[in-house]
Amino acid sequence: MSALQKSIMKSKLPPRCPRSYKQKLAPFGMSRCKNYQPESWKRFFHRTEDVETDGGTFRVYLTAEPDHPLRPRIVTLHGGGYSGLSWALFAEEVTYMVHCQVISIDIRGHGETQAKDPDDMSAETLVKDVEQVLQKLFGDEMPPLILVGHSMGGAIAVRAAHLPSLQHYVQGLVVIDVVEGTAMEALASMQSFLRGRPTHFKSIRHAIEWCVRSGQVRNVSSARVSMPSQIVNVETGLLATRELEDMSVDDSEADGAPLARADSIAEEDEPPESPDDLEPEPEPARVKHDEPVFVKPSEDLNVETGLLATRELEDMSVDDSEADGAPLARADSIAEEDEPPESPDELEEPEPARVKHDEPVFVKPSEDLNVETGLLATRELEDMSVDDSEADGAPLARADSIAEEDEPPESPDDLEPEPEPARVKHDEPVFVKPSEDLKRYKWRIDLSGTERHWAGWFRGLSALFLSAPAPRLLLLASIDGLDRELTVGQMQGKFQMQVLTRCGHAVHEDTPEEVARVVAAFALRHRLTSATESGENMNLVAAPGC
Repeated sequence: MSALQKSIMKSKLPPRCPRSYKQKLAPFGMSRCKNYQPESWKRFFHRTEDVETDGGTFRVYLTAEPDHPLRPRIVTLHGGGYSGLSWALFAEEVTYMVHCQVISIDIRGHGETQAKDPDDMSAETLVKDVEQVLQKLFGDEMPPLILVGHSMGGAIAVRAAHLPSLQHYVQGLVVIDVVEGTAMEALASMQSFLRGRPTHFKSIRHAIEWCVRSGQVRNVSSARVSMPSQIVNVETGLLATRELEDMSVDDSEADGAPLARADSIAEEDEPPESPDDLEPEPEPARVKHDEPVFVKPSEDLNVETGLLATRELEDMSVDDSEADGAPLARADSIAEEDEPPESPDELEEPEPARVKHDEPVFVKPSEDLNVETGLLATRELEDMSVDDSEADGAPLARADSIAEEDEPPESPDDLEPEPEPARVKHDEPVFVKPSEDLKRYKWRIDLSGTERHWAGWFRGLSALFLSAPAPRLLLLASIDGLDRELTVGQMQGKFQMQVLTRCGHAVHEDTPEEVARVVAAFALRHRLTSATESGENMNLVAAPGC
């Protein structure tokens, strides 16, 4: 259907229903409400471990131990700029389908890993890091391994599969959306792409929102987990995930009102995603018209008698109130108080008081008692003197001085000094709406500074992938991504290939359940593990190569 046909079809559609709520757009002009609240990794991984190697300390995320020590370990390696938490949703899905354990590593220079030389991002160094981490984790009891890598991590996985120390244990190799030919061609425009990204973010939620809206990750659930591990706090230098660990979920749930974050102010008036999300309005209280309504009395003292207002209710009787000409107010009499008069003649407008502008105006004090001192208000006037008022710098206000209050001062000396801002105790949390240019978070790694290593990551990748001794699986977001060498190898049946649609470059984050299903079927096809009870009901079948 052409664009012209689409416009004609749209013009024949009935008009949309008007919105019954006021829509307030958040940054980037979002049209519907989405949850950009960051989420902790603890829902997806069982534990973390910081592994000490010759290259530094590497953060490793692990799911629960499998039911048997010989079950395969799926070692996931992320792409450049991502982290080990980019595999969080995939780990949850694949362990639900087959018996295995997912081991997700923060590569050097990424996430919580603290390398001794973070600038050394060469392919040889990265492969050596993976080898040492696995040896530290398992030692001489190395279990079967399935190496899964995305983009840069895919290039590392392919090279690690050829290591003599790991070659015997690598039972499967999965590469996601990385091909030598297309990768080398994309390097020319990589710097332009990096310059187009924002350098700072005002909040974690702002970073998650950008991640989804820019298309880096199309799955908001995955971005909520992975994006905090890609940015650091400018002031503390710590990863944003550290802040999530410090936030107590139990406290916020106990109060029933989670702490409002600085960037959530603009989203308070956003419409709900569906009518079911609308909170029902409370029904108004029903009052019987045959019963009088009594207003809850104030707890203040009566200034004349010095008694509480509740004492007056005890002394009041229906006969007394009728004798005084003040019948009890009924529920249905409220609507009659504001009714307009029957004719304009009944409107009585009081004449305005005439005041001479050359004489000060003194308000007649009330004859009531001062509830604090017990003295008449006239006694206070006697105690006040002109000298005291002049000493305080506050002369009596004249009637003609009202119009002069808003006039500008004659000289800068007449300007009143601005009050100092309130000082806040440092032991109390302060939530302030930040300005638009506030730069609180930045990227964990400067990818533009690793340009000298880019070509080394992908050069010779196709040949190494085809020559790997383990079974091979290639997952792509588009069929156009194959280069000539892999096209020939695929036609010869040297590896299994699967193309997943409706996803971007981060295939495992955009469609984690589909990637997990393909990987689980791949492991079952080569008899590397068995399906769980839930996986058996899912009818996992390895899709044929395409």
